[in-house]
Order: sequence, then C-alpha cells, then structure tokens
Amino acid sequence: MDYVENTFDAGERLKHNLKKYGNLIITLIILVMIGIVGLQYWNKHTTKIAAQASSTYEQLLTALSQNNAGQIQALGNTLMSNYKSSPYAKMAAFLLAKQAVQSNKLGQAATQLEWVVDNASVESFKAIAQIRLARVYLAQQKAQQALTVLQKVDAKNYIDEAAAIKGDAYLDLKQPAQAKVAYQEALTSLDKQSPLYIYVEMKLYSI
Repeated sequence: MDYVENTFDAGERLKHNLKKYGNLIITLIILVMIGIVGLQYWNKHTTKIAAQASSTYEQLLTALSQNNAGQIQALGNTLMSNYKSSPYAKMAAFLLAKQAVQSNKLGQAATQLEWVVDNASVESFKAIAQIRLARVYLAQQKAQQALTVLQKVDAKNYIDEAAAIKGDAYLDLKQPAQAKVAYQEALTSLDKQSPLYIYVEMKLYSI
C-alpha cells in the first residue's frame, strides 16, 4: 500500500513539475539542439573554408613555379582578402613580399609584411614578419621605423635576430654606443656557429 501511495505521489509531483517547468524544459532542449546543429554547421563551414584556402595556396605555388607574376599577385590577394584568418593568407603575403623585394619594389614588400604583422595570430608568423619588415625599412633608409618594429618582437626564438638588426639600425642612426649594446645582446644567445653570429661579431668589432 505504501508503495502504491508513494508511486502515486511521485507521479503527481512529476505532473506538477512538468506543468510548472515544462515550457522551460522544452526551451532548453530546443536551445541545446540548436547549439548542436550550429556547431556541426560551423565545423563543416570551417573545414570547407580551410580546404578552399589550401587549394588556392596550391594554385599560388604552381603560379610561382611558372613565374606567372599576374596570377601570383591575384591568387595572393585572394588569399589575403577571402581567407584572412587562414595561415595560408600569411604565407601568401610572405611570398608576395619576397617577390616585391626581388623586383626592388620595397614599398609593396613593406605593405605585405605590415599586413602580416597586423593580422597574424601565430607568434612565430608575427615575429618573422616584424624582422623582415625591419630589414625592408633599413633598405628604405627608415632606420627609426625599423627600430620601432623591432622593439615589439617578443617571440623568444627571434629576440637574438631582432637584436642584431637593432644594431644595424642604430648604426644607420649614427648611434654606435646603442649599436654595441644591441650586438652584444644578440651574441649572448646566438649559436656561435651560425652565419649571423659571425656577422654580428664582425659588426661589433668594427665599431
């Protein structure tokens, strides 16, 4: 008898709770289902975008091997415009910057590298772009701009190279004392067998 009564009471409580919270429960179920469907859509969408970016980058490499300047520029711009958050867009910008340097179009190279600095979320991409941009600025005789960029390099693996270029920038600005400090900083962490170490050492002893 107690079992029957308890079962009846439990049933009544369930009916009461469903009546009181039924709409809320249904709403929560709908929201969960929408979230699941939305996540599935987003995953499919991002996978599709990544595949498109990869395919476009492969076309860019083909154009590069064929030395097709017009197609290189067009495909690079497509990656940078349509797939901005993709790593392929940053790699395309690096390629376009390299092409510009080889054509002695330093202003274009700087623009491409500035874009990477502004848009890169991967620390190493940003640091590489900053260092290459600083070198382009030095080639443009913009030593102060080079220093400004180099001061923002904080990726551990690139601090020594940034310090070496700072030394070059300070020399261009006729500030040998600061150049010595920068070169010495670079030498403390550079591999003694690396060409950059030998270069920095020579620059330091020539001051």
